[in-house]
Amino acid sequence: MGNSAERPVRIPLKTATPPALAESPLLERFPGLEAIPRAGCARLPTAVEEAPALAAALGLRGPLWIKRDDRSGALYGGNKIRKLRFLLGQARAAGKSHLITAGAIGSHHSLATTLYGRAAGFEVEAALFPQPATDHVRGNLAANLAAGLRPHPIRSPLAVPWVLARHRFDAHYQVIPGGGSAPRGVIGYVEAAFELAAQVHAGQLPTPAVVVVALGTGGTAAGLALGLRLAGLASQVLAVRVIDRVIGNARTIRRLTVATQRELRRFDPTFPLVRVANFSVDHRQFGAGYGHPTPAAETAAAQALESADLTLETTYTAKALAGLAERARNGGLPAGPVLFWNTFSSVRPPGYDPSGREIRHLLPVEWRGYFK
Repeated sequence: MGNSAERPVRIPLKTATPPALAESPLLERFPGLEAIPRAGCARLPTAVEEAPALAAALGLRGPLWIKRDDRSGALYGGNKIRKLRFLLGQARAAGKSHLITAGAIGSHHSLATTLYGRAAGFEVEAALFPQPATDHVRGNLAANLAAGLRPHPIRSPLAVPWVLARHRFDAHYQVIPGGGSAPRGVIGYVEAAFELAAQVHAGQLPTPAVVVVALGTGGTAAGLALGLRLAGLASQVLAVRVIDRVIGNARTIRRLTVATQRELRRFDPTFPLVRVANFSVDHRQFGAGYGHPTPAAETAAAQALESADLTLETTYTAKALAGLAERARNGGLPAGPVLFWNTFSSVRPPGYDPSGREIRHLLPVEWRGYFK
């Protein structure tokens, strides 16, 4: 899909040199990890902000803090950017020219991969399956196609492994799993946990008793749990499931923590192997299915906007905040400060247009019904 006339202006990314040790607490602890290739697509560290009015609205007994990963990048924010800086670095180092990934048609991960991948000079493809149509889904799809994505429409997530497998042994392609939840991508959230620990030690916030995050493909939760364990923070990760249980579960998180530790030890043999058990999974906010809003999520999104001027969406972040609110009501939170990790981009990407006026000619036949 698309042609050279429709390609966006490329924004140079710094991919050759990892950040200086002073900029990465993870590298300060494990200097051998400096050899891991990174792309310069992230704006780090992201801020932490206290949200007392939202804490009161949710019924929390202690303070609430927000980790502003919604501001993690210039083109687009959210949690995918931390993963992509390692995944794009890996692809560049391996001499790849194409990226292929997967997700729903409104996928934040696919959109972020297209925006930052194309800016770095890669061709980007994605296998995308249907999800409930909302203005946000339509806007993301429009931005993705406008940025130059070559889409592969599929009917179901069950077809994803088959599409990706066709490219796994192609020397030109870097295969990126849905959500960027490969061990190399998970490193981004191990680093994020060390970033949080540095902010705690600098007095920017107290040690959270619990860190709340949406659970999709598991990479963000796995990286945080592993990183918090190694950084010495006694914080529990509450991962609120928003995807089908066969994907989003405790076994997925554990598997990713083990695989990520092995990946890190390839670069620094001093990196320890530890058992990660500082997390739990909340299965009660999923609702009717992936991408289907729930009343609790809609309420949580409205509270976040009114009380903290924080925009969430009902597929991931609002369901995570709803999970926090339910725990607060039912006494299911440990005593102490709470940190809500905001993984939704507050940066509107170029080409975002729920009307789809500018990309109708790029739409595969299967998706034309998404735009009236």
